[in-house]
Amino acid sequence: MRYLLGFGARPTMAADDVTDGQNEAAYTLGFLPPDAAFYTFQGFLGERRRLPGRDGPPGADYNISPTLKPWGIQVLVGFFREGDREELGRFEATYARTGNPLDFVRVQAPVFGAALHRD
Repeated sequence: MRYLLGFGARPTMAADDVTDGQNEAAYTLGFLPPDAAFYTFQGFLGERRRLPGRDGPPGADYNISPTLKPWGIQVLVGFFREGDREELGRFEATYARTGNPLDFVRVQAPVFGAALHRD
């Protein structure tokens, strides 16, 4: 999270997204229903991973079935502003207190609300 906020070192397993604007792919998005077995399946869909760091089955790394994750949490997970020292302070304080980086999401709720209602 420190890296995403713009104040930490690049993670060892980071990669840059590379896009080729010359070749546009034609596709149609499809969505699984929220109660699809894909979200709760605990087995392996392919070979076991050799590198540590991901515990989801190959091809997916879910953390909870969408039906069990409140919409408010889903929105707040992606709300942070790169270079904002106040947000870094909130993250550091929350992480020091709980040790869970996702608790930062709850602390961001009032900040998100204020940003949402600005003129």
